[in-house]
Amino acid sequence: MYFVTCFKRLFRSPVFWLSVIGTAAICMFSELYVDPQGETKTVIEMFAQYSKKAMLADAKLCSYNAFVAGFRGWLTMFAPVIVSISAVGICIDERKSGMWRLTLHRTGRIRYSISGGLFILISGGLVLVLGSGVFAILTAVMFPPLSAYTAEDVSFFTGLMFRQGTGMYGIYKAGGLLLCIAVQLGETFFYGMVCSAAAMLLSVFCENKYVIICIPFFLKYALDQLSASLFIRAADDPSGYNEKLSNLAELIDPDAVNSFLNYPENQPQKILLINAGLVVILFILFCIIRIRRLKFENL
Repeated sequence: MYFVTCFKRLFRSPVFWLSVIGTAAICMFSELYVDPQGETKTVIEMFAQYSKKAMLADAKLCSYNAFVAGFRGWLTMFAPVIVSISAVGICIDERKSGMWRLTLHRTGRIRYSISGGLFILISGGLVLVLGSGVFAILTAVMFPPLSAYTAEDVSFFTGLMFRQGTGMYGIYKAGGLLLCIAVQLGETFFYGMVCSAAAMLLSVFCENKYVIICIPFFLKYALDQLSASLFIRAADDPSGYNEKLSNLAELIDPDAVNSFLNYPENQPQKILLINAGLVVILFILFCIIRIRRLKFENL
């Protein structure tokens, strides 16, 4: 089966495992803490400069908070490149080698196209979720667990979770931090799929894998800037804070899906539906265009 064969190639690819390791490494350089002198410390800096005993002075230095901090930093910038570099490379190499004609003869145009699109989407999610899983293990070793803190500190931290978003707080109350980590990894998997969707569609038109990888990066940067400008306009509205403009900025923020449960009211459902709809539309376009192109290229 072509779909299974693609993943066998993926798991044998050094680029895939380097992407997983790179994901964990990038998370290490996310901002975690602001010390009393006002200096911002990253995850790796806190581990290098403070002992676990010293970290017990502030519950924000618990292993769970260090894990969550990894998704707020550089990872969101480089995600479009990391998620697609291995899968797109495999698809383009297969195309250039001419092996796709033999595979197409066995599987047919429809199954070949659907399997190729799903492969790119799922592999994008796998890169981020495996890298984030490695990061979760590292933070569990490097930082003290929340249970090591006093009851007062734990109460303070859970209150902080509630203020940041009732969604993840509700998950914590229902199943504890392990369930929170599992849900965060699920969000990250979907985020990886969203980030790889544009590269999937571009792979139909272009055989230069570096162009395919870079264009989504610049598209995401443009959306980041648009979202940030809308937030600024919402805050600077002469009639007061513009809630509608702020909600619109949240909906078009490409990184919102990586923590959509922390958004208030019905925003999580809207963010999920918009991003899921985007992935489905791009996947359908990919399949339609690829099937038609294969029809003519295989004549």
